[in-house]
Amino acid sequence: NNQAKRRGPGIGSSDLFALANPVALEGSLQELGPAALKRVETLAQNRQWRDLVGANHYLGYAPMVGRAIKYFIYLKDTLAGAISWGSPCWKLSSRDAFIGWDASTRQANLQRAAGNHRFLILPWVHVKNLASHVLSLAAKQMPKDWKDLYGLDLYLLESFVDVSRFKGT
Repeated sequence: NNQAKRRGPGIGSSDLFALANPVALEGSLQELGPAALKRVETLAQNRQWRDLVGANHYLGYAPMVGRAIKYFIYLKDTLAGAISWGSPCWKLSSRDAFIGWDASTRQANLQRAAGNHRFLILPWVHVKNLASHVLSLAAKQMPKDWKDLYGLDLYLLESFVDVSRFKGT
């Protein structure tokens, strides 16, 4: 039906089999792509996203507070990871100083920002530049989806990198 097509696949039974029996996904983005973000919209997809992140992200799963949007990451039809965005940190001195926000400006504009909550490329997926590509896709798709969900234009996306684990390049 049209509703199912609009919502995207979520994790299907073949994806669940692949998660239980992972096969390395290695190669270039050109060979294995295109990459796509499929928004999580149903309760079942939310449970699947939570279980995927809980089992595979080094920080595990944590509930999101405030506005939130989640995606599955696919390479062609193969599940490659998950990413989420949500209400940003209320106070972040480095961000506020960089932008030039004082307390009242931050309060007026913070609802137009979103922070990266979780970003997972599955451990058996080794595709050079995939993370950067996914962030680029999110920067293009997220503002449209945020506007659809919350009626707000986004002006800022923020993300943090644990440099003891990742290069962040």
